[in-house]
Amino acid sequence: MTITGTPDPCSLATPADAPVRGLLVGWRFPAAVLALLAGQELVLLAMLVWPMPAGGGVAFVEEFRTWCFGFDPATGAIEWASVITTLTAPLVLGTVALGIWSDVLSLAVRFERGRFAMWSAGFAAAGMGLVLGVTGLAGGTPAGELPFPAEALRIAVPLHPFALVDHSGAPLSSEDLAGRVVLLTAVYSSCGFT
Repeated sequence: MTITGTPDPCSLATPADAPVRGLLVGWRFPAAVLALLAGQELVLLAMLVWPMPAGGGVAFVEEFRTWCFGFDPATGAIEWASVITTLTAPLVLGTVALGIWSDVLSLAVRFERGRFAMWSAGFAAAGMGLVLGVTGLAGGTPAGELPFPAEALRIAVPLHPFALVDHSGAPLSSEDLAGRVVLLTAVYSSCGFT
């Protein structure tokens, strides 16, 4: 359908644009999005229930659980709020994608069921392969204490003495911070529009 005075975007395509336009305009792009999200959800579920063998080999899985699921290796406890948050994100994105592309996807399922299933399975496998490949390449954290990353960092200009007021209204001076690693930021906080 063309609105008067507005060119049809499909009529502006050149033969070189055809493969890209076919991917983005038809059902393949939303199928790819949904399949990749499904693959991501499957990998996240696998990370959650992956058995932890004694010895190394799956250090990435333990690190992933620690950072994304709130896993405590010492006790084996998991923060279920973190698990729910991590597992919900792909589901919410998938729901939004279904809402946006429901008409296109329902037509594809109705009239191109075989091709739709093949493309979706291919995208899901590719997504899972990509995620699993990246996790396989990721190394674990070396044993022992890690060095302080900024140990070699040197400041060219010495810190000049100062006296400030902190966020709670208490005085703060350079002497109060001596010997500590400190990050200072100055924010104009009395403006009503920040």
